[in-house]
Amino acid sequence: MKFEDSRIFVRQAVRGTLGGNKPMDIRYTLRTVDSRLLYVISGKGEVTIDGITYCLSPGSVMLFKAGTPYMWNVAEMQFYIINFDYSDAFSFETGTFHPIHTENFNEADCFDCGEITDELRLNTPIVLKNASNLEPVFKLMAAEYAVGGRYSRELLSNAARTLVYSVLRYENESFDASADKSMPLVREIISFIGENIGTQISNNTIAERFHFNSSYINRVFKKHTGTTLHEYILGVRVDAAAEKLRSESTSVSEIAKLTGFSGAVHFTKAFKKRMGVSPTEYRNM
Repeated sequence: MKFEDSRIFVRQAVRGTLGGNKPMDIRYTLRTVDSRLLYVISGKGEVTIDGITYCLSPGSVMLFKAGTPYMWNVAEMQFYIINFDYSDAFSFETGTFHPIHTENFNEADCFDCGEITDELRLNTPIVLKNASNLEPVFKLMAAEYAVGGRYSRELLSNAARTLVYSVLRYENESFDASADKSMPLVREIISFIGENIGTQISNNTIAERFHFNSSYINRVFKKHTGTTLHEYILGVRVDAAAEKLRSESTSVSEIAKLTGFSGAVHFTKAFKKRMGVSPTEYRNM
């Protein structure tokens, strides 16, 4: 099958704990009947897959297909785990399936989609480090799985596809010598700006946060986005303010503070330049 044409079925998306008072799966070779995506929230440990031992720490991501043998060596770890099939052929099996000790595993029970022909790397395990930008997607999926509701299955399927494509891209950027190594940095900066837009962030504070010279940060950011770091921050602030003006009754001056502007005059000037009208005019449109 082609991953491009796949219809992912998410069987489970939850937060879990390994080790501690749950030692039954430590130092045993395990296999699962469905495929797995895992994100490490906290704790450290090792996983051995196909004779290769990988060190795991917060921000690590693991992806492997159904039937893959693996072994944990973990004291205690918090993680998000996604159980899924690349095909929806077994979507009638809605229960969750615990990992099985390899000596008790039956190949016939495996929800195997066969060889993936367009993304061959998905046929073998992938373990990434420093993929913390993917945590919000795992967290969102766990919340969606817990709450459910209309279109939940479709939302979970699309989110899982996003994660798989993201894992493929992260791995390519990590190991392809021809890949631009600054792209992951730009993604981290964009994520940081979005999470801290209400604070007084600047080129210098971002440079300090990521331990690079501010000139270098601005140069690589413009290379990949086509805009300077300062212009991007202003744009994100104005867009956030516009959303608040549309949906909240908060005063214009308070919205300016909430979106990180130093004052009402600066806010009005930046807003009008980007939106073509003043904040008050925008709210009354």
